[in-house]
Amino acid sequence: LFGEFSMLLPYRAKNPPDSFPYVTVALIAINTIVYCLTSEYFLGIREDALRALATSHATVVSQPWRLLTALFLHADLFHLAGNMLALWLFGAPVEGRLRAPKFTALYFIAGLGGHLLHEVVVGIFRPEQFSLGASGAIMGVAGAYLYMFPYSTICVFYWFGLLWRGVWEWQARWLVALYVGSDLVQGVLFRGFSGVGHFAHLGGFAAGLLFAFALRPKRDTEEISAV
Repeated sequence: LFGEFSMLLPYRAKNPPDSFPYVTVALIAINTIVYCLTSEYFLGIREDALRALATSHATVVSQPWRLLTALFLHADLFHLAGNMLALWLFGAPVEGRLRAPKFTALYFIAGLGGHLLHEVVVGIFRPEQFSLGASGAIMGVAGAYLYMFPYSTICVFYWFGLLWRGVWEWQARWLVALYVGSDLVQGVLFRGFSGVGHFAHLGGFAAGLLFAFALRPKRDTEEISAV
């Protein structure tokens, strides 16, 4: 969560993965390479790449493959860095618990769910607006993380103004709830005018959480998380 004079940035999850997260690392690499290929001097996405690969209301039916390509686009370097940090934070433990095939399915199902909810709530009413980014897929991973590791400790750096800064340790359930609540409030208030796909985040989160409920993977208790 960012603001003009504030920052709330999770940077570490205290539950190492059960195995090396090959898919998570591969997704981070692919997203980074795509950004390098579609950005202008690494500062922001090129207009031609945006119009050719991002999705919008006008392209959902005629070019549905854009729902996939848009997942690997990012508007600028901060968009990419924030998403990849969150993907590493939540993705590595989730992939370790689900293993590669199920984790891959989770990622793309959540990404698709995010784009579709954004289309239904925002895209229909703003057909000229493009939608892009991995945020919906990553929020889906966060939803699955919430199901499996609700009591895991997340280290969060905070900065409020010039005086209040430091590190907190929160349980994952409170941090994820804060992100979801923030997206819900801002999504309702701005309805696509903030430039952030809040409903894509919410759709991805819901898809990821439902995916985890359907699979019923092992859930860590508070005692296990403390260890």
